[in-house]
Amino acid sequence: MKNRFKRTILTNIFSVIFLHFYTKRIAKKNIMPFADRYKFASKYINKYHKSMNLEIMTYGMQNIDPNIKGCLIIGNHQGRTDCISVMHVLKDFPTSFVVADNKSHRFLFSNVCDMLQAKRIKFDDLRSQARVYSEMKNDILKGQRFIIFPEAGYKDNKNTLQDFHTPAFSLAIKTKCPIIPFCLYDSWKAYNKDYAGYYKLQFQCHILPPIYYDEYKGLNKRELAALVKSRIQNKLDEIKNNSLSQ
Repeated sequence: MKNRFKRTILTNIFSVIFLHFYTKRIAKKNIMPFADRYKFASKYINKYHKSMNLEIMTYGMQNIDPNIKGCLIIGNHQGRTDCISVMHVLKDFPTSFVVADNKSHRFLFSNVCDMLQAKRIKFDDLRSQARVYSEMKNDILKGQRFIIFPEAGYKDNKNTLQDFHTPAFSLAIKTKCPIIPFCLYDSWKAYNKDYAGYYKLQFQCHILPPIYYDEYKGLNKRELAALVKSRIQNKLDEIKNNSLSQ
């Protein structure tokens, strides 16, 4: 079967069915503290990566301060596996995420979004964006963490950055929260038909040094977006240059 994801679903069909109903129950009945929900999800995320035969080469974990509460974790977007791959990397750093509404209602994934209190955004609806970012502002001030992909899409992104949308950076300025940039490299291959064999597929996740409010105060949202994008672009360039020199 020329699709890692379909192969994974079929070989774990009973676990998938169990997860579908159990995650739905957790979300509906509002049982289990968030940290425990994240730990539960992480267990199956690890199994997912193992079944997909994906290995995430992780760098920069020393840049994660477990004492950081409310923050934004911002990076480049390459494919459907990106969010859970970052969650896999973060491990003991419970976080939620922002997801496009039209992609959040798929089987099982919808329940995971509900269980982990993900924020669904309709990117073509300004009212939806305003409402969600207002909710996130309050959540961040209470200590919640969120993964955000400001490119808001991953079609043909591969290892090239697209334009960064700015509302998330306005949110950072309002809450004065830390921003933890991350850089994914080659994660687009996970769902690509040219890399659908049974062999192990490696890609990279680099956690970059946090950007605290003292560093970005005085910047507007466009300037802050450009700052974060430049940090990620520099890391992408570094990885590409290292790959060429090998």
